Amino acid sequence: MEPTGSTSADESPPGLSTTPVGSRKSLLNASAAGAAFLVLVQVLSRLLTFVMNQLLIRHLSPAILGQAAQLELYLMTILFFSRESLRMALQRQAEASEGTIDGAKDGDGMKSDHYNDKIIEGTTRGQAQTVVNSSYLAVPIGFMVIAALYLLQIGYTYVWPSAFGQTSSGYFRLSMGIYAIASLLELLSEPGFAVAQQRLLYGLRAGCESMAVISNCAVTLAVTLLASKYVKYTVVEADESVEGDLETLPFAIGQVVFSLCLVVGYPLRLGKIAKLDGWSLLPKKIHSRTGHGYYLHQPTISVARTMWFQSIVKHLLTQGDSILVTRLATTYEQGIYALAANYGSLIARLLFKPIEETSRNLLSKLLNTDAIDDSKPGEKGNIKGEKDGSGGTKALTSESITEALTILHLILRFYIILSILIVTLGPTLAPLALRKVAGSRWADSPAAITLSNYCYYIPLLAINGITEAFVQSVATTQDLKRQKRQFFMECYRLFKRARKA
Repeated sequence: MEPTGSTSADESPPGLSTTPVGSRKSLLNASAAGAAFLVLVQVLSRLLTFVMNQLLIRHLSPAILGQAAQLELYLMTILFFSRESLRMALQRQAEASEGTIDGAKDGDGMKSDHYNDKIIEGTTRGQAQTVVNSSYLAVPIGFMVIAALYLLQIGYTYVWPSAFGQTSSGYFRLSMGIYAIASLLELLSEPGFAVAQQRLLYGLRAGCESMAVISNCAVTLAVTLLASKYVKYTVVEADESVEGDLETLPFAIGQVVFSLCLVVGYPLRLGKIAKLDGWSLLPKKIHSRTGHGYYLHQPTISVARTMWFQSIVKHLLTQGDSILVTRLATTYEQGIYALAANYGSLIARLLFKPIEETSRNLLSKLLNTDAIDDSKPGEKGNIKGEKDGSGGTKALTSESITEALTILHLILRFYIILSILIVTLGPTLAPLALRKVAGSRWADSPAAITLSNYCYYIPLLAINGITEAFVQSVATTQDLKRQKRQFFMECYRLFKRARKA
């Protein structure tokens, strides 16, 4: 069955195109339509998964949910360090130029015998192939991150043998290995995601992701229900007897299904587009205008490397609460916090995240004086001006700056109004809503007060997300290095205070 909201190679959703958008008007329309489409698909898929999750959560103890939260943090850490910096760097790519070698039009220039089967840099298919080739770097990076986390866990267990006592029995370690495999499978789908993002194919991307999310929830629920019926034993955790069933194994199986849906879905939807446009979803050599060939665009990799070191601190700051809870709390307490965080961040996943992603993509194009260039380090942060038709550069126009500021102001104003409502009504309504959707067992637990307090955190998530998207879109390499140093200082202060507390 065809994923909902996906597009074929011959038909693009309204306002979108399979080629880079040239005019600012079409760019704004595509980004606005894309944001709305992502939000709509997110809401529809989340509503369905929300119903399945309510059925699932009634069969889970807080301890098992706490273990699942640990595995989710493990997965997010692998994926974040493997692909986030590459995504940010690739979004800063300039649009493809109209001309190719000897001023021939993209497509026409490829008809000559000499360049017939070659992908030339700077052309539409050259840009697409650059994105594909660079995205495959996420897979070997993923292997290295998994190995590093494994060694870190061994060292941590050796120093504090009791630290992993709560999660060393049953299916937890098996689930951890399956999650590692699932993360590598998901990284294999990264080229498809990157091309869809570059070409503003939001419908295609949303279709693949929604099908993957729904499949994940359905499989997790099915395995959990079957296990609760046919597999029964008791797990002793921290002097507390808990019904184990298959523990976290259903979550691991569901995550593998999620990754497989992405690995299969993107090639099926993008394969025909790639064939028509003359690029490949597999790594392929790109030929420069001077004649030499390469697979990886070094300036892009250089920017990604800078962003990777910054992402270390960013991950510690964004996931610092989960890391501290994992290390300092019991699995029961982790389950309470995981439930509150999942419900509390629902609006962030449904609304804030799609707006942030499309805004980052749009602002990168509107304010891109700064296409990644081959200039030497130190020359304006390894960035160059946008190329004009003669091969020179041109500065930002006041129109593009005004449009970017207008977009930023509108989003911030909307977030502030929404935040006032959340902070005013959320703490009172949250416990009542929790009783309705999760039952009295969870509503009578500390999860209710935790969810109420989480409402005060949501406005910070909103403002931080859009301002971070703006900075990542326009910051130079030197700006990113300064921000990295500030992040390190703030992260050090945060964890120092946490240890004292």
